[in-house]
Amino acid sequence: MILQWQEAALLLSAPHVYYLILWFFPKLWCRLCDALRMDPCALMCSVALLFKVEQFAVWAMFYLSFAPDYGTVISDVFQNGGLPRVVAAILFITIGQTLNVGAVRALGVNGIYYGFRFGKHIPWCTEWPYGGAMHVPHPQYVGAIMSIVGLPLLLATEAHLQAGIQWMSLAWVGYYIINGVTEEFLHQLDWAKKRKA
Repeated sequence: MILQWQEAALLLSAPHVYYLILWFFPKLWCRLCDALRMDPCALMCSVALLFKVEQFAVWAMFYLSFAPDYGTVISDVFQNGGLPRVVAAILFITIGQTLNVGAVRALGVNGIYYGFRFGKHIPWCTEWPYGGAMHVPHPQYVGAIMSIVGLPLLLATEAHLQAGIQWMSLAWVGYYIINGVTEEFLHQLDWAKKRKA
């Protein structure tokens, strides 16, 4: 089965729709978790991990739908950008994953998986990557975006470009931007309401 970029982009949106539903309807999620006798953050984490597997499978399926043989991938990457392309891609992926790991280490499961939306007290984080001289706004989303950009930069061949890997990746980046902007905007509204109360 050949997966077109539009189909892949649609499938990659699934976790982002899930995150937005939980963001807008946290009480509904908490009621479901109460009925299941599960912690809302732990269940969200488990479901999110399943979505990560789904995203990896979609990306791999799209990639393999248009992948020439392994030797062609290596020669194409080095012919179309060479070592600078490979180094840039590896830097994007490495920095992106470092930000992701840093975000999880700094916030823990309850902080990453919407604990404050589910009524848990989550202290303000000042650890890197959220604080310090080299802090990054929304490090988990920035890290994901850097990895999404780095992966096709590293592996895309001319056949992948013709198949639309850049458009699939752009849509995926757009989903993270939508989630980040939504969370930031609504978080600011929540803080404003609390200050007025």
